[in-house]
Amino acid sequence: GLIMKTEKGGTEWTIQTKNRNFNLTSLYFVDALTGIAIGTKGKILRTTNGGNNWAVISGNTSQNLTGIIFFNPTNGIICGDTANILKTSNAGLNWVVFSQGSYNFRSINKLSSTTAIILSDYQRVITTDMGNSWTNSNSSPGTTRQNFFINSFTGWASGLGTIFKTTNAGESWDELSGGLGYSIYPRSVNFISEQTGFAVGLFRSPVYQTFLLKTTNSGVNWSSISLSSQFINMHSVKFIDANT
Repeated sequence: GLIMKTEKGGTEWTIQTKNRNFNLTSLYFVDALTGIAIGTKGKILRTTNGGNNWAVISGNTSQNLTGIIFFNPTNGIICGDTANILKTSNAGLNWVVFSQGSYNFRSINKLSSTTAIILSDYQRVITTDMGNSWTNSNSSPGTTRQNFFINSFTGWASGLGTIFKTTNAGESWDELSGGLGYSIYPRSVNFISEQTGFAVGLFRSPVYQTFLLKTTNSGVNWSSISLSSQFINMHSVKFIDANT
């Protein structure tokens, strides 16, 4: 697990912490100082000084953790394998296991100040009260890696050989095949508007290589963007504004 920090717009990076005993899967800062990193084997790290120091926090689970969101600076949710849902009400200092099951949760996304959605391969789980209670449904689009919502209703999910879209907060999903094939494995999707978005992942031709795709019609069609190297293993794409 490696965490790096930049204070120069990404042109220079310094290592803050690293550990070869586990991998880190996601990172979330609730403000400029307090951040939470999650990873495999139930690992949770917490900083209160902008990442200069990290402390190991108990999450009361040994399952792999895959996604994290905060509704506000104190209330947050982590999801993970075997339907683990962890909840904090004190900015990540303590976590309790709220729900468990058999499915592996792939990602979590905040839809509003009180609502969040979690997807697994077989179900959608949603909360409307900051994680105090959850509703299950069988409306997951299928095998997914990551989901992204641009508002409370419209979102996309990356899947095996395809990308899915919902316009009703995950109640139903449409498959967007536009130019994608089963040799394509989208890992992450991110939209800067309801029309324009990007996806990264791997394709096999004949060996696995990285791809970067762009859509300007809400995911109906995708075009490839040339990369300087096709062998960089990219797992995620994220925009902080329309240009960056």
